[in-house]
Amino acid sequence: MSWLRTELWTAEVVYTGFGTPMLRGGLAVQGGFVVGQGSLEELRARFPEAEVVHKGKALLPPPVNAHTHLDLSLLPLYRGPFAGFLSHVVAHRERRGLEGARRGLEELLVSGTGAFADIVFKDEVMDFLLEESPLPGWPSTRSSPRSLPWRRRSSRRCGERWRPGGSGKEGCGWDFPPTPPTP
Repeated sequence: MSWLRTELWTAEVVYTGFGTPMLRGGLAVQGGFVVGQGSLEELRARFPEAEVVHKGKALLPPPVNAHTHLDLSLLPLYRGPFAGFLSHVVAHRERRGLEGARRGLEELLVSGTGAFADIVFKDEVMDFLLEESPLPGWPSTRSSPRSLPWRRRSSRRCGERWRPGGSGKEGCGWDFPPTPPTP
């Protein structure tokens, strides 16, 4: 998309959701999509032809909670409100699991995804993602209070399976950052 005109949007305070709000920061925007974020100096170096557009007092793009539930990949497509989605998952729970996670990971790889954050429901899925996924990622255990014993057991197993020599950007835990680590 480099043929699109790039603008560097800035404001007195820029908050991208990564760390502390920036006083001299900005967003690189192409075709209405954010394609970069950082200090204005870094963005000018990356996009030397871009026009700087001051947007006012504060710039806060909408947050992205990009995570997956790979084990749901074999469920029929659901279209409707979130409350209905939960009933849909329960109605098709027999299709949730390792085979779904395998299919979901295949789809991530085919689509060119560079990293992922997955909410893991079963031990076998956590094991699969930690042992077989070639992508940097953040498998996370479910966060229901009833799942605390499973979460403790899973976190111990995760620590035992941490990929030595990895990129340093993969991990696992009870919760994960709202946006997956960048590759």
